[in-house]
Amino acid sequence: MRPLLQVSPSLASAARLASPMAFVLDADQALGTVRELSTVAGTTGAKGVLVFAAAHTAAIVLCFPATIAFELAAGYIFGLWAGIGLVWAVKVIAACLTFGLSRALSPLLARLGATEAAQRAFAEQPRLDAMADSVQQQGLRFTVLARLSPVPSYINNFGLALLGVDFAEYAKGTVLATLPAVALHVSSGAGAASLVAATAVGGAAASPGFDAVLGGLGVVGSALLLQQLIQGAARPDADEDETLR
Repeated sequence: MRPLLQVSPSLASAARLASPMAFVLDADQALGTVRELSTVAGTTGAKGVLVFAAAHTAAIVLCFPATIAFELAAGYIFGLWAGIGLVWAVKVIAACLTFGLSRALSPLLARLGATEAAQRAFAEQPRLDAMADSVQQQGLRFTVLARLSPVPSYINNFGLALLGVDFAEYAKGTVLATLPAVALHVSSGAGAASLVAATAVGGAAASPGFDAVLGGLGVVGSALLLQQLIQGAARPDADEDETLR
């Protein structure tokens, strides 16, 4: 594992993605925290992995404004495959924890306007808006589309529970729809580590390795699978017509 000695300044813009925690923790503080945790994770073995995973999980649940930095850091520190596995597991577990928290706090969140905010965010996406009247009946498809849409992840994590999506459908949709982005972000971090290592030893970047090629194929395969789900979700009426015929 590699200690993350630096976090690219370009991550600052990513860290400024809107989230509730951004009001109490600015982007520089967020990135500094990720950098410190990443250094610990890269130098303390299995304990570091647990610290990193726990911190990433808490960051997602608490709507931390720089969670993408964790994904990039995981690829840099742990490598492509271990990083994808770790981040994917963390995102699914954190999403499920957030779902339970949202359900438990639903009366309070509703009074604070969270339900209406989620409804507005989903309604801005045409495909989601078309399914709005049957969210509970099409929980899996709605979850997949919501996570593939440009809707902030914290709105998906809290809002889908508030809109009555079944937990089993939510969990399956989350497992499917988070993989492409996780693979992309982690592979970017792993690629940065390879570039740093190649520059350190020879001043030139090495050619893409077998792991990188497989990682790219995995992203493409996941994207194709999810595209089929998107197409099916976009044509619910057509599917019903075929059934009637």
